[in-house]
Amino acid sequence: MLSRLLAWNRRRRQWNRDHVVAWAGHDVPGPAGLSSFQDACESALTTCLHSRGTALTERKLQGTSEQVIHGRLPGVCCEVWIYPDEAHIIGPGKAEVRLEQWSALTPDDLVREFVLHVERALDGARR
Repeated sequence: MLSRLLAWNRRRRQWNRDHVVAWAGHDVPGPAGLSSFQDACESALTTCLHSRGTALTERKLQGTSEQVIHGRLPGVCCEVWIYPDEAHIIGPGKAEVRLEQWSALTPDDLVREFVLHVERALDGARR
């Protein structure tokens, strides 16, 4: 039992170290005020929506201490918020997805997870 616990702890610590390396600099705003994570996330979102023949609506930058991308998914009552190191989908009622930096090993993993949730929200609206 103790050996399994120690092995789990080693794996978790390694994951944490790998995470810190993978995210280094990706959550820092660049000259345009957006982080490379935000750029990648919005680009993947745009590609996803374009493949479905649509686009993000009411897109705007908000925030004072940090720039946040905000927009609405077309055809569904959902908003998206893309922060320097996290992404949220907020729908009607209590429907909500919050994906934070520590939810994924790498920025690319978090972007993929976000797009997957966007696709589910869009597919759910078609039913």
